[in-house]
Formats: sequence, C-alpha cells, structure tokens
Amino acid sequence: MTCKNCGKENRPEAKYCRFCGEALEQFSAQKGLIAKSSILGTLGELDKKIKVAQALASSGTRIGLDCLILGDSGSGKTFIANLIANKLTSAGIVKQAPRIVDAADWDEFASDFDKNIAALRNGILTITNAQKLLPTTKAQDVNQLDKLFNRMRTSEGAPIVLLCGMLNDISEFLAENKAEHRLFEFDLRLEPFGIQDLTDLTLQMLHEKYRVKTSDDLRGRLETHFAWYVRQTELGFANGHLAEKVAEDLYVEAVGRGSKVVEEKDIDISECFIPKSEEQILSDLDNYIGLQSVKDRIRAIVRNIKARKEKGVKEKLLKDHYLFTGNPGTGKTTFARKFGEVLNAIGALPTGQFVEISGKDLIGQFVGDSEANVKNYVNKAMGGVLFIDEAYALNGSSGSQGSYGMDAVNTLLNLLENRKGDFVCIMAGYTKEMNEFVRMNPGIPSRCNVTVEFPDYNARELEQLFRMYLARNDEKTTYTLEPKAEEMLPKVFEKMYLKRTDTFGNARAVRNLFDEALTRHSARNATDDVLSYADIVGEEGTKEISVEDVMKELDQFVGMNAVKDAIRRIAQEISVQKQLIEMGEAAEGLMKFNFILTGNPGTGKTSVARTLGKIFYALGVTSTDRVTQKEPKDLISQFTNESAKIMNAAVNEAMGGVLFIDEAYGLNPVDATGASTNPEGKKALDALMTRMENEAGKFVVVCAGYPRQMDEFLTANPGLPRRFSHRIHIDDYTAEELLEIYERAAKAKKYNFALADDAARTKALNMFQNMVAMKDPEKFGNAGEAMKKVAGTKTNINNRIAAIPPNEWTPEVLASARKAFADDIPYEEPEKVSVEECLKELNDLIGLKGVKSSLAKLAQTINNEIESARLEGRRPVIPLGHYLFLGNPGTGKTTVARLMGKILYSMGALPSPKVIEVDKSKLVGRFIGDTPAITTNVINSAMGGILFIDEAYQLSDEGYKGYGNEALQTLLKRLEDDRGKFVCIAAGYSFEMQTFIDANSGIESRFPRRNWITFEDYNPDELFRIFMLYARKEGYTLDPMAENAVRAKLTGLYNNRGRTFGNAREARNLFDEVKGNLAARLAEEGGVHTAEERKTIMMEDVL
Repeated sequence: MTCKNCGKENRPEAKYCRFCGEALEQFSAQKGLIAKSSILGTLGELDKKIKVAQALASSGTRIGLDCLILGDSGSGKTFIANLIANKLTSAGIVKQAPRIVDAADWDEFASDFDKNIAALRNGILTITNAQKLLPTTKAQDVNQLDKLFNRMRTSEGAPIVLLCGMLNDISEFLAENKAEHRLFEFDLRLEPFGIQDLTDLTLQMLHEKYRVKTSDDLRGRLETHFAWYVRQTELGFANGHLAEKVAEDLYVEAVGRGSKVVEEKDIDISECFIPKSEEQILSDLDNYIGLQSVKDRIRAIVRNIKARKEKGVKEKLLKDHYLFTGNPGTGKTTFARKFGEVLNAIGALPTGQFVEISGKDLIGQFVGDSEANVKNYVNKAMGGVLFIDEAYALNGSSGSQGSYGMDAVNTLLNLLENRKGDFVCIMAGYTKEMNEFVRMNPGIPSRCNVTVEFPDYNARELEQLFRMYLARNDEKTTYTLEPKAEEMLPKVFEKMYLKRTDTFGNARAVRNLFDEALTRHSARNATDDVLSYADIVGEEGTKEISVEDVMKELDQFVGMNAVKDAIRRIAQEISVQKQLIEMGEAAEGLMKFNFILTGNPGTGKTSVARTLGKIFYALGVTSTDRVTQKEPKDLISQFTNESAKIMNAAVNEAMGGVLFIDEAYGLNPVDATGASTNPEGKKALDALMTRMENEAGKFVVVCAGYPRQMDEFLTANPGLPRRFSHRIHIDDYTAEELLEIYERAAKAKKYNFALADDAARTKALNMFQNMVAMKDPEKFGNAGEAMKKVAGTKTNINNRIAAIPPNEWTPEVLASARKAFADDIPYEEPEKVSVEECLKELNDLIGLKGVKSSLAKLAQTINNEIESARLEGRRPVIPLGHYLFLGNPGTGKTTVARLMGKILYSMGALPSPKVIEVDKSKLVGRFIGDTPAITTNVINSAMGGILFIDEAYQLSDEGYKGYGNEALQTLLKRLEDDRGKFVCIAAGYSFEMQTFIDANSGIESRFPRRNWITFEDYNPDELFRIFMLYARKEGYTLDPMAENAVRAKLTGLYNNRGRTFGNAREARNLFDEVKGNLAARLAEEGGVHTAEERKTIMMEDVL
C-alpha cells in the first residue's frame, strides 16, 4: 500500500504509514466506513482537533479528546473506538496501546484505580458496555464511574476516555446528568445497519477477511436474505454481528463445496424475503373483506410520507407512532404487518421487520426488568415495526405489578420520542380499554399521535368471511350449503351482528361458528361436504317464531287493550321500515327501540317485556328472544367503582336481546332537591346510558316501574328521556278483568276449582269491585291481589271439606271440592244500613236544619239517577263531588261526615262507609320532601270512602315550616285526578275557611259552592236539648228551677258568643261544670245521700 504523503510502500494490511505516520488512503478521512454516515461529520471534526493536539504536543499542552461512542448491539462501537485509537496513536498524541476495560472487569480496574489511571497517563482508556455501570436516571448516589468522571474534570494525568455503550441507556443517563455529558468533547451516535449496509459489510468481510471472491448475483440474493433475517426477531443477531455471522456461514458453505467463490446458491432460498412493491401491498389490503375506512386511512398516511420524501426530506421520514383500536378479530395485527411492509416499500423503514408482543411482555417481575424488556424489544424493532397488542395491560393493577407497568410505559415513552423515525410503534387494543389507557397516561397522545379505529364487520362482511372459510380452511375442503342454509345464512349474521358486545370477536367469532358447524357436521356422520342450517346454528337455533304467533299469545292476556294496541303499532312500524329498506326507500341500519313501561305491581310488566322480546326477535330487530331480567339490587354494588362494571356485564349478557330492568327508578334514587342519593347507582345508570348511546340498536332496554317514580327517574337525568323511543302504560285491571284472572288461575292444577254458580260469581265480582274502588293507587297489587283471593278461596273450600268426616266423603262431596260456592269466596261485604235509617239518624240530630236539607237533597239526586239508569238499562253515573263543611266547633261536622259515609255507601255511591279523619298534623312531614308522600298515603287510604280534613284552613298558613302548602297542592291534584273514587270533606270555621278559599284559586273549582254546607250555631233551645241529652245519657234529672237556670245560662252564652263559639261543646262543658257543682254541694252538706239525690241537679248547682 503506497502512502500518498511520503510515497513509500507499506504492507497491504497496514493502516498507517510506518515512515510518516499518515493514515493510508483506505483508512483516511473515514473513507469506506459502512453504515456510519451519521458520524462522518463528527469524525471530521475529531481529525481537525487531532491535528491541533499534534501541534501542541511539543509544548506539553493538552486539549480534550474524550469521546462517547453510542449505538445498538453490533452497530460497530468497538470498531469506531479502535479507529479513533489508531488515529490518536498515529498522530503521536498517545504513546502506548489503548487499554480496553469491559464493564464486567471494571471492579478489578477500580480496585487499584489511581495506579491504573497513572499507568495510562497520556494513553487511552476504552470502556465497553458502559451502560451497565451507570443509572438511567439522574444520579442520586455515587455510581461506579464517578471517580473517573472526577479525574476527567481535573484533566490532570487522566487518559483520553472512549466510553462505549448502548445508545438508549446512556442517552437517558446523559439527559438527566448534563454535567457528565459535558466531559466528552465528541458524541458519536451510530445508526443501525440497513439491508444495504449489511450487504456491503458482508461482501467486504468475504473479500478482506476470508479472501474469497463473490459472484455478481450474490449481492441481490444477500439483500433478500437480510430482508428475511431482520424479520426473524428471535434469532439474536443484529447489525454488524449479523453480517459477521452471514459472512462466516457463506464462507463455510463455499469451502464445503470446494470453491473459493461464494455464489448465490450458497444462500437457502427459503431464507430469503422477496419484498413487494407499494402497489402490490396496497392491492393485498384491498383484497381483505371490509375495513374500508382503515384502508383509506393507511393510503392517506402513505401519501403523506411520500409527499415529505418528494419535498426533499431524506432522514427520518416517519414522525408518528400509532394507536390501532377496535374489537378483537378486526385485523389490527394483519394490517399492522402490511403497514410495516408498505412503509419499507416506500423507503420510510429501512428493514420493515415486524416485532409482535403483548403489553404484558414488557412488564418485568423485579425492579429494572421492565425497562430492560422495553429496550430489548425496541432494539429488535429498529428499522421496522414494534406492535404492542393489548397495550392497556401496561396500566397494570395495584401493587408492584402496577408500578412495573408504569416503569415500562415511561421507558417506552422516552424511546418513542428519542428514537422517533428509527422505527414505528403501534399500540393496539380494544377501543374502550385503549381510551382509558391513554387517559391514564397523558404522554401517549403526543407520541402515538395518530389513531386508526378498526370498526366491527357488518352483517354482510361477516357472511363474506364465513363463505371464505367454506372455500379456504384447515380441512383443505370446499364446503357448500344446503338450500335452507343458503337462504338463512344472511339472517344468521344479521343476528350475530345485532348480538355483538363491546368485545365482539368479529372474524374470530365467524371462525368459531364455522368450526362449530364442522363439529356438528361430523357429529351427524355426514358423508358429504354440504353444511345444513342446523350444522350452522344448532337444532335449537332452527326454531322460528312468527309475528302472528306472538300476537295470538298477546291476545290471550287479560285486559291490556291499550298495551296490545301499542305493541301492534310498533310491530307495524318495524315491518314498514324493513319493507322500505328492502325497496331502497330508507337507509339501512340498526333499528333503535327502548321502552319505558309503567304500571302498578301485578299489571304484567314482566309479561309485556317478554312479549316485546318475542316480537322483536320475530321481526328481526333482535337476534334472540331472550329477555335478561334485572333489578337495581342486581346492578348496584356495595363496593366503590364496581357498579359500572356490573351494568356493562348485564348489557353484554343482554346483547342481541332485551334488557329488562324492573323498578328501574331504584338505579338513581333522589332526594327532595333532585340530587342522587346513591352514587354507585348513578354510576350504573351512567354506564347504561353510555351503552345505549354507543350501541343503539344492538339491544333493547325496557325500564319498568310505578308511574310516579318513573317520572321522577326520567326527570333526574336530562339525557335519559331521549334514549327511550316509546313509553307504554299498563292500566290497573278492572273488576271484571280481575275476575277473569281469578277464574283462569282457579283452573290451574295447584287450585283446581271453578265458581259453582251465579251467586258465587256475583259475590266474587262484588269482591273485586270493592277491591278496585278502595284500592291504593300506588300499591294495588292487581293480578297479585286476584291470586291472593284464589288462594283464600281454596283455603275456604278445604276447610269446608275438612269439616266433613272423611268417612262421609262421597263422590258428591269430593266433586264439591272442585267448586267454589258463595260462602267460599273470601269476602264479607260491609254491613249496609238502609237509606231511610241513615236519614232517620240524621233527622234525630238536634238542629242542623240546613244540613239535613242538603243531605236529603243529595240522597234524592242519587236515588233519581239510580232509578233512571234502571229504567234505561244502563249503569248509573252517580255525581260524587267534594264538600266544604263550614261552621263553628261543636256543630256536628264530624258526626254528619260519618253519617254521609253511611248514606253514600248504602246507596251504592261509595264502596265503603269508611271515613278517614285527619287534620294538618297527619298530612305534613318534618323534613323537606316528606309531606307529598305522607299526604298521598293518607289519600290512598281513603280510596272508596270519605277523607275528612278538620280545620283544613291550617294547610294554607305558614306553620309547619310551610309544608302545609305542599300537602294542599298534593291534595288538590288528587281531588281532580281521582274524582269519583273518593269524597273529600274539608271542614273548619266559616271565617277561616273563607280566607283559606280566597288564598288558593284551585280550591273553589274542586269544592263548588253548591257543595258548601254551612253548620249554623245551635240556638239556646237546641243547646238546652243537647244539655238534657247529656244529662239523660248519664242518668241525671233537673228540678224545674234548675232547668230554668240552665236555659238562662245557655241563652247568655249564645247571646255573647264569638266567632269561635263552641256550640255543643259549650253545652257539654256546662254539663260537666254542673256535675262538679253537684258533687261539691253534697260533700259540703255531709251525711248520707240517696242515689236519687246524687243524680238530681238543683238550681244552685247551675248557678
């Protein structure tokens, strides 16, 4: 080798001229370095500084020449360190050979540090695998190289340091420890080898190290061989190490066949990767079923990268990492592979290898393991794609596993930023879990800044996948379908699509269905390759249900006419929509139906929900007629943050069918202010609303409950009502319908009886009429009440038979056990008093002439309607209203109210003579929100009878914290809503009641003036008669003078009466006073007194 500087000859293997020390041409100015373009500029700067150092050497002045040499395994760190050492030696900067110390030997070197450093004065210290001696974070404690760093700071006697190590690890250390970074004048970072670099290096080694020739076609084969090799991520060789291995293998292969020429045939064709063009790869993508939005997105990304390349961007064309989100079986892994291939094809990725791992693979078991795992996999993916499936697993859980997951995330985020453009990272997983993963790791969106959503396959695409499996499968058999299977196959996948959950398996679900079909085909010992419909869906799945059958079943329900009409309208609506879709007159898509179902207990809400399930299945809206029934107690957890998971599990269970939540208002109970009182219930409801919104049409929700509570439930959350398409109310059963339910249930084997005759049926009907008339509107059990009566009747029948000695159980007696007679009906009608007796009792009351006239007129009006109805052959319409009783205390208002109850009951106007007597204290509560419920319960208890509210005017005052007005508003609404179902009598003093009426405009419309009955004060004569009534009742007599005194006393009280005159109470008070005076007189007189004397009132007793 001729030196260009001095012209003298050197040995062929010489690197520097032995005469002048100048670097020979093949090694000068970095000529011929492979895959080192990234450091050529730095090496040039180093050469300049070496010349300066060479000039200063004679003066003893020394300048800094310490170097960092960083790169991945096999990237040539040791080679570059030797190159720099040779430069320094040749330039005379150092006078001795460099000392190379690996991290494994550092403890030995450091044990006699000062001596070893002194021995290297004016020499070179090369440290390899230095990352093992340094932390990756900001150094808190003394590390193993601190003593060396300290010596480098003083520069006194320190050798030139060449620090070699892994790029990722030492980069992290330097980023956190900038003072140490500044100790090194040169920072050389080696890039990984590309396929061309590996090829060049292999050829160089074959020529220079092994001294063999190569055929002209070897280069092309080598390139495909390395393209294959870099995709074998588990083989363990990288960069220059890989080139060394391949060169050695080829040399051995050539020598083995007796040749000194390495040829193309020395490389196994099976270990070659023939890359496709961009057009071929994108064409492959187009051949995949569905996922058009994903295909379009990948094409757009490729166009953007090519545009950057055309604008002159040469290095690091890639500036993004990616999130692939979607359900399993949507092709995320397959498309990620193709994405890597196309990026390689357009030159954005030098190798395009695909490293596939799970998020769990990155999590270590011990401290530091996670960081090492991440770096290992990132190194394997350099130049290609790192695909992390189920990346959300890195969120970990609680405890050390969770922290190790976060260690992995933090390490990965640093590498995604620091090595951006060197590789592509794709994090993949289910959409919901990935969204949560991103939310919990705010650094991810800025690194993985492009999200590609993989949608579920639609029904037609699922069918196409199944047909693909028919033609291409592991059995190497082409299967066909029988006609019925061919006809029903689209419906099979419509149902699969409708039934899918938020973790739907897509292609995997189709593959599972295909495998199950083959299993059934084999189980029936089929000799052909034809799949039947039963093979695909199973025998149970072949059973079909028609809309007509469901409607016939619906018609068998007792009553529910409004419900039946509503369901028929819904069925018609669905049928018309499907026809329009088939005709192309409406857009195809999922039909979205959710229902609010209201009604009292026992009205058949569950039965209606099950019928809806069958209707939707028959019409193809759902994929199953299954109704998943839940109650709030099944959905609300006692543990924090568990309720949403339970609700999601319930939705998944109901997917493709109906989710029926009874007493749904229990999910979100609220206080009087409308605030939720159950946070976990609210979370469950929020989860349900989210699923109803995001997966509308995939399942049907039926929320059921009592009307008032469901109204509150819907108003508590503004977004809730719009998620329900229909509201159906089930009315309480009428008496006739309850009787029909009763008779149907009685025929069941458990009871096995029938009504014996018209008398029994009439009594049973009266029982249910009374029950309906007196029902509590919010607690009435409807069919449940009928079933109680069936059980009660059976008990009475059994008791009747049990009263007969068994030896007398003749066939007739046993036959009677299957009949219910009138006496067996568990109902005793309240004793009725004739109207005449009631009116006589009224007329026997003292005074009250106007009151008696009003009640007599009411009785005459009712009687006239009854007679008119009888003559006209119709049911009477009895005009029941509400009444005001106005008058001072003691005028008999309560007594008359009780008599009025008897009169209305005896005439059939009310089903019960009961009178519920209350005042304000029994209508209001102690706390906000209590009063409406208390008032409602009181009103409900009065159904079928009379509600008597004494001193009603108190409801409008400001006492009781103003809760009286709440009671009044509740009362006024019920007076209108339940008109005819009960009678309300509001009583009180005339003046106060007038003020009460004036204060609320709604009162007079509920209590019309024709129903105002005024109770006049008793006059003196009537008060005397009342006094004498009390006296006779207790056996007292008055002498004539005493009678006159009593009359005079009562006249004085009457003449001086005020607005609150006590009337009969005044007479009673006077009587009690006179009795006391009599007792005092007798005691004062002393002696023995006869019984007559003790019961005779004298004038002085009165005065």
